[in-house]
Amino acid sequence: MNRIPWNKYETAILIEASLQVIENKKKKREVISSASKALRQMAINQGFQIDDLYRNTNGISMQMTIMISVIEDKESPLHSSPKIFNEVANLYKNDKSSFDKILQEAKAISSLPILDESDKITIGGNDMKENEETTDNQLNHTSNTKQHDSDIEKMKNDFANWMQNQGSAQGTIQMYVSAIRQASRYAIEYEICSENLFLIMDSNVLQQIFNELSYVSEFRELNIQQHNRFSAAIAKLINYRSDSSIDSGIHAHKSKNSLSVDRYKNIDFTQYQGILKSKFPRGFRLNDSLDIKKFRRYWNELYNEENNLSNEIIWDYISHITIAHGKISYLPEMMIDEKTKTKLFSYIDKTFASGKKAIYYEALYQMFRYDLDNGRINNSEMLKTYLEYINKGKYFLQKAYIAVDSSAKVDPTEEVRSFLKSHELPMLTEDIINVLPHLDKYKITNALSGNNSYEFVRNQKGEYFHADIIEFTDIEISKIEQLISESISQNEYISGKELTSLVDRCLPEIHERYTFLTELGLRDTIAYKLRGKFSFKSKIISKYGEDLNMDKVFSNFGKNHAPFTMEQLIALKDELGTSIYFESLYHHAMRINQNEFVSRKYADFDISATDDAIEQFCTGNFISIQDVTLFGGFPSCGYAWNNYLLEYYVMYFSRKFKLLHTNFNMNSSVGSIVKKNVGIETFDDVIIRALAQSNIALNTDDALNYLCESGFLARRSYGTIDNIVSQAKAYRALKGE
Repeated sequence: MNRIPWNKYETAILIEASLQVIENKKKKREVISSASKALRQMAINQGFQIDDLYRNTNGISMQMTIMISVIEDKESPLHSSPKIFNEVANLYKNDKSSFDKILQEAKAISSLPILDESDKITIGGNDMKENEETTDNQLNHTSNTKQHDSDIEKMKNDFANWMQNQGSAQGTIQMYVSAIRQASRYAIEYEICSENLFLIMDSNVLQQIFNELSYVSEFRELNIQQHNRFSAAIAKLINYRSDSSIDSGIHAHKSKNSLSVDRYKNIDFTQYQGILKSKFPRGFRLNDSLDIKKFRRYWNELYNEENNLSNEIIWDYISHITIAHGKISYLPEMMIDEKTKTKLFSYIDKTFASGKKAIYYEALYQMFRYDLDNGRINNSEMLKTYLEYINKGKYFLQKAYIAVDSSAKVDPTEEVRSFLKSHELPMLTEDIINVLPHLDKYKITNALSGNNSYEFVRNQKGEYFHADIIEFTDIEISKIEQLISESISQNEYISGKELTSLVDRCLPEIHERYTFLTELGLRDTIAYKLRGKFSFKSKIISKYGEDLNMDKVFSNFGKNHAPFTMEQLIALKDELGTSIYFESLYHHAMRINQNEFVSRKYADFDISATDDAIEQFCTGNFISIQDVTLFGGFPSCGYAWNNYLLEYYVMYFSRKFKLLHTNFNMNSSVGSIVKKNVGIETFDDVIIRALAQSNIALNTDDALNYLCESGFLARRSYGTIDNIVSQAKAYRALKGE
């Protein structure tokens, strides 16, 4: 068969499987097998003809190896990853909600029944296959008229077109239509209603049908097995019916058995409400044996009679008068008092009247959180649940926000951009949040400081402006480019601090125009405006498209800045966001004490006499640098002798000795001075002998303590210490020490 490229749904399933392997949740073989079956079934459900090789376990094993590398940001041992792998993995890392949506749709698609040519739904004039075990005529046995069938077909296609306008994928639409038809069969079979669900116009009735279907064990188990595709499909149909802008032009068919909310018309819920309000102020757990026992006991105590209705009916009645969030149901008035409710909806109405298209639930919750303390709503998800219940179709409720209509789209970044561009001064983050209260504050902070936020310039901690409010003349831009280019030509880079100092000196009129600009603000504004001409990484600017060579940077620093101090070197390290490359620095610079460095050209050692002085201390094959404590016998070299200068001398000038150590250190001079040509070639060789020749007990803790106290190591840490100790034991036994 022709190769079928990976799509985002397959990739989402592969990522989930890879995570199970990474986190050791299941055996890799089982995960690969399950993923292979799911992906093969997905292809079949989508109408592809597949062979035995398609997404088989061998192929999935290879693709999983690649995907694990992508997730862990490592280089793949196989070929490079497909573009779709990187795109969906990036969603998983940076936009989990979007990834979860794709994964949910993928699971639903992979559990669809196999398609045939029997039925179609039409979306935007294009036909899509859609099939179930029973036909519409069988489902709607109460009417066999052509008009009836035509009505079902029209409602089905209208729903599909609405979903497409909402941005749903064709596979998702197909799956939802199929799920609704199958749910209709269950509802009719169990005499919950007598009509195809597509013909029921009232969203409240649809919700009640689903509630009753949830008590049917066969349907409930099937829904769970198929990753809640039935509940997701009916919820989407309810949203469609709640959209007040939709006019189907069809009157729903009614029959004597059709479900209606009137079934509760003659039921007095006063006693139910009384018990829930007084005895279950923190909510009631539906389908919970303990809470239903308490409910029956309270009923008997308060009303001096038994409630003889079944548990299922009591749960149904309680469900009808409460709002369910998670496993707990609440009376609406217990969630929010009337005063807060009025205040909340007044704010929503005024916000939409002002022209805003949407309000994030999190923003609403943060604005009213102190008012909500009087009720039971303690997070934005609970607030969303309450709004879904109380809204009654007035507004359109999306996953993260409530919108004025179904077509409203929210772009927090664009709203932040538009506001800051209209403001001529930097603003505190908290003030931006206050000005845009309808947006989730985390969306605002992510727009300001998340990935791809370069246009929003941080002037100082918690203060931002948009780069476009700063305008440079062509002459100023040209001069800034010249300053950067000249420094890069000489030193490979220029630091942000150096650049802003040069700009202040050469172009003082910029700060005269924009007096609020800090060093950080100016640097990041330049970074945004010249982002396509130079590379701005951390606080360092370098040639565009080239990685900064740290060896060269430190080598050039040692060459061009001597003499300098350790404080200056640390400042450079911090600007680069790296460690100090001492060996590169030492190409041109020499350390003369703990804090000072001079040009290497000033080195003036009497090598023969200095080696003789070292030999007075090194009577064996090696010593620790810190074993040299007296420098009276060392010849003059222009600088006062100390362990740092000795370390440098042995490394670069001695003829009789060499330096073996882990690395150069900022705050200490440690390691070993070793005679050349005695067969000791590595630092491991040194410390094995040092430990073996010592009087300590050879175990990890004592070994690390000894090596630090003796001046071989700076810290009580060494990657291969256990192996070193084992070899030291063998060496000691061999030498009889």
